[in-house]
Amino acid sequence: EKPCPTCPQFADQCFNYNELDSPYRNFKMRRVYKCSNGYCCDQESHSRAPLDWKGPGWYRVVGEAGSQLMTQGNGEAWTCGTHVHGWLSGGHPAAGEGEVYRTVYFDDGTNDRRNPTNIKVVNCNDEFFVYYLPDVPGCNRGYCTE
Repeated sequence: EKPCPTCPQFADQCFNYNELDSPYRNFKMRRVYKCSNGYCCDQESHSRAPLDWKGPGWYRVVGEAGSQLMTQGNGEAWTCGTHVHGWLSGGHPAAGEGEVYRTVYFDDGTNDRRNPTNIKVVNCNDEFFVYYLPDVPGCNRGYCTE
């Protein structure tokens, strides 16, 4: 029996993800450090990993964090709960494109294209995005949301 041809087809990742929900990783946060009284670092088992970071895997941005990764650097260090914030280059995919590869760059306030890092993104039927995010390439770095 074929699946309903007019029904939205969701990728598995759209059902199986962790949530990035820390309000501190939102781009509006300036100089707020809530990870063991220091900059947050999105690395698994790091002493300053935020509570919403579970290590490499699929993530959806929710709640006070916003709804997606930032799509440009903001030109400032010490934002998004960390020192050097990561942002999504290349834009978000359309629904139906499936899993696409994108680059996250890290913005330290003087150079917004440091540490290019490969990620994957899926558009879940124009309802939300999920991202496959690796541990950040060194601390103090974190993924920034809006």
